[in-house]
Amino acid sequence: MHRRNQRIVIRVTHAEHTRLARYATHAGLSLSEFIRRTALDCPNGDEEQARYALFDAVVHATARAERAIDDTLEHVARSNERIKRMEARARHRGS
Repeated sequence: MHRRNQRIVIRVTHAEHTRLARYATHAGLSLSEFIRRTALDCPNGDEEQARYALFDAVVHATARAERAIDDTLEHVARSNERIKRMEARARHRGS
């Protein structure tokens, strides 16, 4: 295997860095690996746009899923509290 010992420095805005880091995280890759794969595997601009559109879709779908999970957990917590109150009332009546 070839050792990676060359460095390429690129300048990006804070927003671009955030976006690239988010894409890399969602792809399960380091930022360096994500940029390397994207650059080397995508010589055609149309493919690149399609890849970014796909990553955008994944990011948005993940955010929606996270919100749905959070909403569900919140609902379960409220339900558990209602059950506790009902059980406490039942115990109090039974005493």
